[in-house]
Amino acid sequence: MIERIGKYIKTEGISVNSFEKTIGASPGVIRKALKNNTNIQSKWIEKIIDSYPNLNYYWLLTGKGSIVLDKNESNIHLNKFKEKEINYERKTGIPLINQEGIYSFIENKSSLMTEHIISYFDIPVFKKINVDFLIQNDSNVKIPKYNKGDILACKILRENDSLNNNKPHLILTKEQKILFNKVQKNSEDTYLIVSQNPLSPSFKIHKSQIGGIALISGFIHLEF
Repeated sequence: MIERIGKYIKTEGISVNSFEKTIGASPGVIRKALKNNTNIQSKWIEKIIDSYPNLNYYWLLTGKGSIVLDKNESNIHLNKFKEKEINYERKTGIPLINQEGIYSFIENKSSLMTEHIISYFDIPVFKKINVDFLIQNDSNVKIPKYNKGDILACKILRENDSLNNNKPHLILTKEQKILFNKVQKNSEDTYLIVSQNPLSPSFKIHKSQIGGIALISGFIHLEF
């Protein structure tokens, strides 16, 4: 989808900076996504839809049709887009989501789009401990405990939740980087990120650079 957003910006002759200001995004949010070819959070897609009514939403979602609407056309597919935004709790089971889904889910705490959901799984032991989502480790780097392909069960930490110093967490940075590390509160403003790989040093990160944290409550090891 980010490629199509880039095409729309180019077609309309809009600067990326102006586009970001119009939708209320911080400088660099769209620019970085275009540069790295990464998806953006669903909230920005909604802002784009509200801010640019001549954009063909059906084209944005599917790549089919014209980029912009003719004067006599209307966005008849808007409701279909709205229907794609769901709260996973209305479905049965725990959602297995793709990497892009992590960004919107952790920051919004509940909102997901169906395109981010791979499947749902009914796993009683995970439901009992209120796991929010499942994510498959696709890292090519083998880290202690988790192998490539393992499915991690994650529980989003809210404002009043405490870190578990003995367990690894999924940390989402503002730069949309995903870390699988142990994390400790270092001070009021910083966290200490402790690598599970003994060859990698620990490092500090300011709380303003963290988009969200989820506790890895358990995992399913897969043999291939």
